[in-house]
Amino acid sequence: MLCTNCGLALPNDSKFCSKCGTKLENDANVGEIKTDIDKIDSISSESSDIYYNFLHRKSLGSLIIKMTGSDATFNNNSIDIEQQKVFLYFFKKAPKKIKVNIPDIKLVQLKKDLDISDLIFGSIFLIFGLLTFAIPLLLISGLLLWSGSTGKRIEIKTSNDTIKIPFDGSKKDAHEFFKNIESINPNFIKSY
Repeated sequence: MLCTNCGLALPNDSKFCSKCGTKLENDANVGEIKTDIDKIDSISSESSDIYYNFLHRKSLGSLIIKMTGSDATFNNNSIDIEQQKVFLYFFKKAPKKIKVNIPDIKLVQLKKDLDISDLIFGSIFLIFGLLTFAIPLLLISGLLLWSGSTGKRIEIKTSNDTIKIPFDGSKKDAHEFFKNIESINPNFIKSY
C-alpha cells in the first residue's frame, strides 16, 4: 500500500502514514496518489459530506517526537472526529472517535496550545541536568521544552464535552471549519 499523500510504501493494514500522518483508506484506489489532500479541506464528490484533515506534528529530522492526526467529517447535523496520536515514531495510541452534534455546539475557539506536561517534565530535567552537569538530561530537557512549545488548536465546547483538535494549519483553515459549523448552527459563539 502507498500513502496517498507522500507515496511512502506501507503495510497493507496501516491506518495512518508513519511519515506524514495522513489517514489511509483501505479500498481499491489506495495506491493512487491523491493531489487534493494537503493539510485541509477536501470535499468528497460522491456525497455531500465535507472532510477536513488536521495534522499537528513535532519532529526532529525524520524522527516523529509527537504527532496528532485529526479527521473531521461533516455529516448532516454532526461532525465525526477521529484522532490518532503517535509518540516517538513508534508508539501509537488507539484512535479516538468522537461524534459531535452541531446543534449542541456552544462555543468554537481557535487557541494557542501549550503542552503543559512536556513543559513541566522538561523543566524538571533541566533543573536536574544543571545540578548534576548531566548532558543527556539537558538534551532531554531541551527536547521536551521544544515539543511543548506553542501550537494551535481548535476547541469545540458543547454542554457535555470539550473537544481539542491540534493542527499546524493557518487561521484561514480554521475559519473554513468554523463556517461549516455556522451554516448548520448560526447561534454558536466563535472566538479567533
